[in-house]
Amino acid sequence: MSRSVAPIWVAAYYQPGSEKVVDTTGAGNTFLGGFTVGQSETGDLMEAAQYGSVAASFLAEQVGPPALGKEGSVEAGEMWNGHNPQNRLE
Repeated sequence: MSRSVAPIWVAAYYQPGSEKVVDTTGAGNTFLGGFTVGQSETGDLMEAAQYGSVAASFLAEQVGPPALGKEGSVEAGEMWNGHNPQNRLE
């Protein structure tokens, strides 16, 4: 990335005024964590930004950290607040 490349806006997962947003405390840190994982896994900055946006969306849904767990089978994968994060990336 350099200053010769124009910036690109990546929209938040939830739009302003969404009823799903409860608390945004820590959303920036959560975005950076998701971004770092996305960059490590994909090597693509835009896709990494989407990872960050999705990660922050889970945090904003409640006060405190997302509830983690597994639902059903191994194929369902890791669940955050009852949702599979990979589904939000699609």
